[in-house]
Amino acid sequence: MTKPTKFGSNFNEGLLDRRRFLSSTAAAGVATMLPFTVSGKAHAQAPKPGGRMRVGLSHGSTSDSLDPAVVNANGYLGVLNQAQNNRLVGIGVDGQLEPELAVSWEGSDGAKKWVFKLRQGVEFHDGRVMTAGDVIASLNYHVKEDSTSSAKNLLAGVNSMKADGSDTVVFMLSAGNTDFAHIIAEPSFMIRPSKDGEMDWQSGVSTGPFNLLAKTNSRHKYHNPKRRNPQKGAMHDRCTKHTISDN
Repeated sequence: MTKPTKFGSNFNEGLLDRRRFLSSTAAAGVATMLPFTVSGKAHAQAPKPGGRMRVGLSHGSTSDSLDPAVVNANGYLGVLNQAQNNRLVGIGVDGQLEPELAVSWEGSDGAKKWVFKLRQGVEFHDGRVMTAGDVIASLNYHVKEDSTSSAKNLLAGVNSMKADGSDTVVFMLSAGNTDFAHIIAEPSFMIRPSKDGEMDWQSGVSTGPFNLLAKTNSRHKYHNPKRRNPQKGAMHDRCTKHTISDN
């Protein structure tokens, strides 16, 4: 069994404040080992559903926006983005592509044509069912003429996006790109519902495990509407994320 370090013991016993503890462990190059050095052991129990999670994160500010054009501007917004939304395709812990809102994807015609089959029956937090139109509106938001999205250039090679029924999206590229599915996995390209042909991000409605309840200054409150996902750590009933400034 791994024993706590002296710093970990002092921290547990209240003999070291948080700032000194983090500074000391970072200097020793063991910041990534905190789950082991502080508790003295690694917990491998299966996750249990329920309860409330409170998270303190740096980088956030009262001016933060959930606008997908800037939602990855800092680490705080990046965490909110992942908690609230889903992409067509994600990247697993092994670095490989994995399905999220799309169940399959395939390139053809020299990787110039890409077909994504959508997961059927996916509901947004307000009960609307996701369709190919929502996917197209969400991605068009980043490439429209007046877009300020930081990810706009990633889709510069897309000539067209078209729906083939309600559960299939077809992309035509200007040139073959075997990595196109990896591009679609970029965290900026989360899918929201559409309204009058445009992406409706202002409502805060999406498909992710946590639904935004309230935003007050630098605090975001979420609840989990029975969308638990142990692989992604979404097992809590409620989650509150706070911005902590630690200068």
